Amino acid sequence: MNKAIFIDRDGVLNSLVWRDNQLKSPKGLNELFINKELKLSLSVLKSMGYLLVVVTNQPCIARKEFSLNDVDSIHKEIKKYLPIEYFYVCPHTDQDNCICRKPKPGLINQAAHDLSIDISNSFLVGDRMKDIHAANSAGSKSILIGSYDFSSEEVKPDYKAIDSSEAFSIIIGKYLAIKILKELN
Repeated sequence: MNKAIFIDRDGVLNSLVWRDNQLKSPKGLNELFINKELKLSLSVLKSMGYLLVVVTNQPCIARKEFSLNDVDSIHKEIKKYLPIEYFYVCPHTDQDNCICRKPKPGLINQAAHDLSIDISNSFLVGDRMKDIHAANSAGSKSILIGSYDFSSEEVKPDYKAIDSSEAFSIIIGKYLAIKILKELN
């Protein structure tokens, strides 16, 4: 079985965009700002045997604010700069009550099924508690990035990081520590 890093897209791999007085997903390439500094960390994780799988809610598709083609264009652009292998998208809103929209684990479970992923040996990196809830429901370890105060939450992330770079460094450090311990025994 494979292991994976499930990655939320907006706020993790690329910046959110200030539009209509709130932070939102980029509509198109003209609003896309990819964190290209993540390439090294993601390349190291890939070389360590992790599949890199984006799991992203994109309700703007259902609201007809942008199309699936717009989302695909953004994913193609991300692939140019970051070694991301797979993208799983929920195009629904909360009102659709689908199984794929985070905080439900549908995207993670679908990717695990499609790609033979052992979820228990995988991580999810996200910037919202919806991501952490999805990871917890699926059985994955989780890392919450940003300054969100989760102290009142019922579900807690396994790890907390200031930003995406630190989150991926946590995983690399855990992997190396386990490898060293195995070699010592």
